[in-house]
Amino acid sequence: MQLHAGFTFRDAEAIVPYLRELGVTHCYTSPYLQARHGSTHGYDIINHNALNPEIGSEAEHASWTAALRRHDMGQILDIVPNHMGIVANENAWWRDVLENGQASPFAGYFDITWTASTRPELHGRVLLPVLGDPYGKALESQQLKLEYQSGAFQIAYFDLRFPVAPSSYRLILGQALSELMSTLDKESPTMLEYLSILTAVKNLPPRSEADPVRLGELLREKEVTKRRLAALTDESAPVRAALEQTVRLYNGHPGEPRSFDLLDELLNDQPYRLSYWRVATDEINYRRFFDINELAALSTEREEVFAATHALILKLLQEGHLDGVRIDHPDGLYDPRQYLLRLQASYLLACAHHVFETRREYQDLDWSTLERAVRLRIAELQRQGDEDALRRPLYVVVEKILMTGEPLPEDWPIHGTTGYQFLNVVNGLFVDARNVDPFTRTYERWAQEHRAFSETVYDNKFMILQTALASELHMLAHQLDRLAQRDRWSRDFTLNGLRHACGW
Repeated sequence: MQLHAGFTFRDAEAIVPYLRELGVTHCYTSPYLQARHGSTHGYDIINHNALNPEIGSEAEHASWTAALRRHDMGQILDIVPNHMGIVANENAWWRDVLENGQASPFAGYFDITWTASTRPELHGRVLLPVLGDPYGKALESQQLKLEYQSGAFQIAYFDLRFPVAPSSYRLILGQALSELMSTLDKESPTMLEYLSILTAVKNLPPRSEADPVRLGELLREKEVTKRRLAALTDESAPVRAALEQTVRLYNGHPGEPRSFDLLDELLNDQPYRLSYWRVATDEINYRRFFDINELAALSTEREEVFAATHALILKLLQEGHLDGVRIDHPDGLYDPRQYLLRLQASYLLACAHHVFETRREYQDLDWSTLERAVRLRIAELQRQGDEDALRRPLYVVVEKILMTGEPLPEDWPIHGTTGYQFLNVVNGLFVDARNVDPFTRTYERWAQEHRAFSETVYDNKFMILQTALASELHMLAHQLDRLAQRDRWSRDFTLNGLRHACGW
């Protein structure tokens, strides 16, 4: 079942009797945790701990699963442990990373190389290759704009919004100070509050702070500062006017390149760097799902990330709403075997906790005193390697595309793959192998060549690479031609990129 806004939990429940009559025992569903708005597939997940509201509510989900049980049917859920969707301002974790950089509590949730780049200007920053034009052109054509709303500043790029780091507020508020000084008494309560907010922003701990206490101070005080600024702009017309004028100043004037220097300075002060989408291949510093910029890889090998992304899934399993899971592309994980072992152990622990909560004989006991013992027992059972009840208590299949002759890893505690190789065998039923020679002769007459298939594959892949190289060189030549006009346009390509494209 492909669940989305056009086929919801209610629609799935309506056809349960029909499916049962057909002899279906389980429904295997596409991911239905909260995904990007309008998603038709669910793989661009933005929240692992909520159902997708476009598909249905918790009550509608419970009604559907109850209908499955009444008809002696079960459910297998497709889950996405290795990445999240990061576009369209909807992912709260990613947005926090963009606002706070390495100081974000979620900075370690995503696989970002904060300091490994060969470009010093990327240290402590994440590259966002989202611009449809080179940075300089996007900036000076006002595609990028500063906005202010309810105590917070952000950068607008068409429908996208990028938070401005709280420490950067000092640049904006400092710019507006001269305007306020000319309209407000220096000793007025409004002026004193504004100066106090500016001082608080200047004294925020840096994003590179390693001390947990100081980090906590940064995350707490930035929100206090936003609330104070929002209250002040609500109360004071002069402050609102000064900030509106400052925002207009930052957004520059087309045809006047120097008028965008303020916005350029502000953007250079962020824990992210907006750039032309074509630079992703050479400079991107967060791991993606394949080469899709909109899907950022998670560090699921970290225990806290696993816990944060699997809490709802384990709850659905322990409550009996699910009978098993299908793992999306486990090869995208840092350590697939470690993940699968942790998944099985976590399932056992969740089941033990559910028994503890629902059985009367355990009411006088404390789970925290039992949990460690249960964990040790699970680890012991996994080491003993009982093939059925202990090693693989949860039904798990993986989307593992096996090549010809490639075996499925024997040390993965799973029940198999999703069966792509089986489908290939089934497809063979529709092919009469006795016709290979007539078809080959027909193709050779049409192509006017007699070549091995492997040679044709190689030559065409080589042609594709040549075409891509020609396109990159054309783009680089265009960018080099524009360098003489504006130095900052060079932000979107490097000598290393040119060397790479030319094969030097």
